[in-house]
Amino acid sequence: MIEKSLLCSLRILISLVLCVGAASEISANDENSPILQDQNSSNDANTTIVNSVYLSEVLVESSTIVPVGIRKYAGGVSVLTADDLSASTNVIDAIKNVAGVDGGSDMGRHIAKQFQIRGFGSGNDNRVIIKQDGVKRSAGLYSNTISSFRADSDILKRVEVTKGASSILHGSGAIGGIVSMQTKSASDYLDGDKSFGAMLGRRLESNNMHSHRAAAYAKGDEIPLEILIYGKRATYGNLKLADGGSHYQNTDDRTFNNEHIDTAFVKIGGDFGEHKFSMSMFDYDEKLHTLWQAITANSENLTVGGNLSQRDYVFDYNFTPENNALINTSFKFYKSEAKYYKEYEQYYDLNSAYKEKKWGLELKNISEFDTGFIRHNLVIGMDYENTRQNSIYTRNKVVSVSGYETFPNEGGIYGAYIQNLMQIDRLELTLGGRFDRYDRKMKNSAAVLKDFSDHKFSPHIAAAYEAFDGFNLLAGYSQSFRAPAANEIASSGYNNAMYLFVPNPDLKSETAKEYELGFSYLKDEIFGDDVFDAKFIYFNGTIDDMIALSVIKEGQTPPPGIYFSPDYYGQYKNVDKAKRHGIELSAGYKIDDFKMGASYERLRIYDVGTGENINSHANKLMLSAEYSPFRSLNLGANVSHWYKPYQNPSSYVSRGTTYYYVDKAFTIANFYGSYKLPKGTFSLINGATIGFGVNNIFDKQYINANRTKDTTAVGLGRNFYIDFEAKF
Repeated sequence: MIEKSLLCSLRILISLVLCVGAASEISANDENSPILQDQNSSNDANTTIVNSVYLSEVLVESSTIVPVGIRKYAGGVSVLTADDLSASTNVIDAIKNVAGVDGGSDMGRHIAKQFQIRGFGSGNDNRVIIKQDGVKRSAGLYSNTISSFRADSDILKRVEVTKGASSILHGSGAIGGIVSMQTKSASDYLDGDKSFGAMLGRRLESNNMHSHRAAAYAKGDEIPLEILIYGKRATYGNLKLADGGSHYQNTDDRTFNNEHIDTAFVKIGGDFGEHKFSMSMFDYDEKLHTLWQAITANSENLTVGGNLSQRDYVFDYNFTPENNALINTSFKFYKSEAKYYKEYEQYYDLNSAYKEKKWGLELKNISEFDTGFIRHNLVIGMDYENTRQNSIYTRNKVVSVSGYETFPNEGGIYGAYIQNLMQIDRLELTLGGRFDRYDRKMKNSAAVLKDFSDHKFSPHIAAAYEAFDGFNLLAGYSQSFRAPAANEIASSGYNNAMYLFVPNPDLKSETAKEYELGFSYLKDEIFGDDVFDAKFIYFNGTIDDMIALSVIKEGQTPPPGIYFSPDYYGQYKNVDKAKRHGIELSAGYKIDDFKMGASYERLRIYDVGTGENINSHANKLMLSAEYSPFRSLNLGANVSHWYKPYQNPSSYVSRGTTYYYVDKAFTIANFYGSYKLPKGTFSLINGATIGFGVNNIFDKQYINANRTKDTTAVGLGRNFYIDFEAKF
């Protein structure tokens, strides 16, 4: 019923928009027309990304410390703007639209969105760095039953996705890549010379989701201060799976789910010339009824109630004296806490709680200077992060001991880095490196292993040479290391139904070594007022001493008192070497009111010793197109096609049953649009935007290459959405 109502509403909305837009075009030649005034706030072709396929010059910042054009960044990186995030309410769904990022191996719940960046993500998210305003996130929160960035896409201004080990700013752990999210401020809401305003927003989706949001913001005229206050409530119900879902194990076509999320955000900033600062508080609170294994399961007989929360406090300060290019100093302090609590609602008296507390400091300085014909951009920085983790598992009001000796624990990461970006005529050369020291202490007296520490220097070299106008040759080499997680070092005894764990005092850190080669090309005025842009990256590298869970004894009788009967004794070990290689190609073309984009990705990651896939990946092709029949209306569509994956091995055996990995191709198509009401259309409204679209237009299934043929994770069904945001 909701889907039919939304479909009808979309038809009426598009008809109304076309009529209003056509009428507005009549006055387009009038310089005082509201349309011409409004177009200043719309996307400019020089910064727009069409579904993550860029056009012209987009700056990369979080991966390079200093702004670098995306066409001269020697690596795989994508930048998403607020418009790119608007088609989905979940950041993970949004980043899956960029080359090098995969997902879909989940049941569609907001709290449990699976993702992979160059082969790593959910389930091993300590190989991917996730940050919001510089504060790190653990997507799984060490429970391995959820996957959440605990972020609100409506408050995000920008998201950078860096693939591979090519950044020295963010520290150890960037084996797969980095997701850096940046929140909005009052200036992002204020139009023109307005000094204060308010926003109201509402979103409705046919696949059982709705939300409402509001914000108030102001900027001083005489006192250079600004403030943003934002709040949102979102509800996600049972989710319809694509094409009737899978009836394996008698499941139905819907995912059991009930999530209520409240978000609050406050940011205060000041610009006093040489001195700038900002302070923010982000609070995310989710009350839910879902399943213990929220990523993979779909049985209403095993429901849990729980709460997931995240709270961040961030302070940033920047000092930039006039007439002194050698000093551009910034300082950051942050403190955060994340919690996840869940308990069974039927059959079992069973609950668990996970908690993580962080605080950190960052200090860096950027100097610009010349030595002869070389222009330098020198960055020197240092940082420290302290993390405390704890987990408690209770059954029949008895706290479990076995398997939880690694909690509580406390660790510190000390980092120092230097980077020099040198401009030599047509050559941009980057030389840098980072030193990290990692210390972890087990606070539980029952822990078999108490302490772990390691350190590593990771170099980074990159070059971009403009061979001729618009054509750049790119090359880079990077290293990144990841220290073992606490559970990998010291897990002992039973902590899941499959293994009895044995600690490993000799476990070594992982080290990723990666080469990236490619080119970028920008050409305008090919057939008039048009722009063509393309970038190609080939990457090849190894992950030395990769950590993996290994079976060390089979068919052993478990110790007495174990509720389940594990089949194996397991231990985290360093495998000899993992190999990773692939390509990422993106291209965009714009002419007049048309924009077109395409991307293609190929990735393989495997064990060098056995030749078998560590993670399976399907080659993916994405096509997109946008058309603006008049200035305030934008219509677009994109298509994602996953080719038949190469499966090695093609199956696996578990408890006597053989399961075969998926071996077919999939295609998903989406439609989206937005319309900006001209200013002055309604007396009280300063500006308004209507977003609308259909995700998975043809209600087709998509099964991730890591899944078997009989999986229930077939993707979400067709979903209509309408989003309205008005400013006052």
